[in-house]
Amino acid sequence: VLGAAAGVLGEAVVVGLYFAFLLLEAARFPDRVRAAYPGDRADAILQVAGEVNAAIVSYLRAKVRASLIIAVPVGLILAGFGVRFALL
Repeated sequence: VLGAAAGVLGEAVVVGLYFAFLLLEAARFPDRVRAAYPGDRADAILQVAGEVNAAIVSYLRAKVRASLIIAVPVGLILAGFGVRFALL
């Protein structure tokens, strides 16, 4: 059990580090693309990256909305029946 917990913790730390580096480099990404590619190509790459980002944001918003639409009534029903920790 301790080995499995250590493995999960290790993976969480690695994911956290990757996430931190991604966030730190996000502001410099357009400048790096412009430095690496000619003008038209860099603009096309940045446009595609923007579209991908917008699609991901749209997907996440839809998932959160759908989850709330399901979670709120289920939480209320569980609380109505007196289930402990219904909020969770």
